[in-house]
Amino acid sequence: MIAHTQQRCMSIGAAWRFTCLGLFIMTVLAFPQAANAAVPTQSITAPAAGAMVSGAAVTLTCSVSGSPKITRVDFQVDATVVSQVTVNPSLSSIVVSVTWNSASVANGSHTVSCRGFNGSAGTWSSRTITVDNAPPTSLAVSAPVGGSWIRGVTTFTIGASDAVSLVSSMSW
Repeated sequence: MIAHTQQRCMSIGAAWRFTCLGLFIMTVLAFPQAANAAVPTQSITAPAAGAMVSGAAVTLTCSVSGSPKITRVDFQVDATVVSQVTVNPSLSSIVVSVTWNSASVANGSHTVSCRGFNGSAGTWSSRTITVDNAPPTSLAVSAPVGGSWIRGVTTFTIGASDAVSLVSSMSW
């Protein structure tokens, strides 16, 4: 705030520049800016670190807390934002989940991250996961031999392999 006597003073150009003739008193008051908001803390809680994911409905979950209250949570995969969620600003702590389509990236290792906002942006909380949307690359039945007649209890021997990950189960 600037206060001065009104004795032939005129503003010239930019704010805070005055040309005055005569005796005057000028008081300049400085007001401190509000303290910066504390940076929120966050943690990506799903999927688990090292998880194998696939499909159109992979759940990404982030837990965020901060003061002042949280206003938004962002999710990213490999440094590309995949979702921004605006949240109720009356909450200082929140858990947010979104659904992500893993087919939007290539099979292999990827980094999923989240961060919260409350006027300040938090740092990214990240973890590495593996996307595997490809079917097994080979499937072979080695017993019983093709063309065999079977009856009673029979043991089948089946093998499968995958270019991205280990085959963990098979069903038929």
